[in-house]
Amino acid sequence: MRVATRRMRVILQVLDGVAPAPEIRMYRRGLRRIARAAGAVRDTDVFIANIQAAAAALTPDDAAGLSPLIASLQADRAAAYEQLLARLDNAAYAEFKRDFASFITGHCDKWSMRRRVRDMAGSTIWGYYEALRSHVPDDSIVSLADDPEELHEMRIAGKHLRYLLEMFEDIFGERVQAALEPLMGFQDHLGTINDISVAADYVASLSVDAAARPALDAYVAGRYAERDRLIAELPERWFKLNGGTYRRKLMELIVRL
Repeated sequence: MRVATRRMRVILQVLDGVAPAPEIRMYRRGLRRIARAAGAVRDTDVFIANIQAAAAALTPDDAAGLSPLIASLQADRAAAYEQLLARLDNAAYAEFKRDFASFITGHCDKWSMRRRVRDMAGSTIWGYYEALRSHVPDDSIVSLADDPEELHEMRIAGKHLRYLLEMFEDIFGERVQAALEPLMGFQDHLGTINDISVAADYVASLSVDAAARPALDAYVAGRYAERDRLIAELPERWFKLNGGTYRRKLMELIVRL
């Protein structure tokens, strides 16, 4: 559901200049609120799954030290899930869906029929690619290793480009996979780096008995070791998106439009 809201937000952003701007802003805000509510549940799910996988590789005594962390996350998830249901199970959300469906599918005199997809899609795709590359102005992505916020913003920019390319998948055909696969791999790479930073901050804020702290410290140390490996692999991942070969593949897709 969160991914679906992100796809729709990108579509609305692409419609700038075609659909009326005030309505676009309003519906993007509504979709963002839904994404945040769903994201709070989804992020906790991912965190819990990672902890449980780590616990499965430990002895029973060592795994017991992770129990307070799992219990805290499960409580957070239950609260986030309750908030999500409250947001979805009310008249305001039902009205939002009706209005949004009418906006997208119904006739509206405010829409511009002069701009064609083929006249603007190419520059829009390339603009999203430039936005992704702009996060690494000196081509040295390792310089961002100590800036998790910038890496997070870069991952979001990559998602925007991915969803935009997927919009035209029927036109591009199988060729689009050559552009999507390295992009999705890069997103997953940055996503794991971000998850590690979030996990470390969460564990640091957790109040637990002294007996459980060694297991938690060992878990964080293991995640940091994973992060170091991922950071070391970043230049290779980035080259697959920033090199001339990828740019040519992307331009070949745009020409097909």
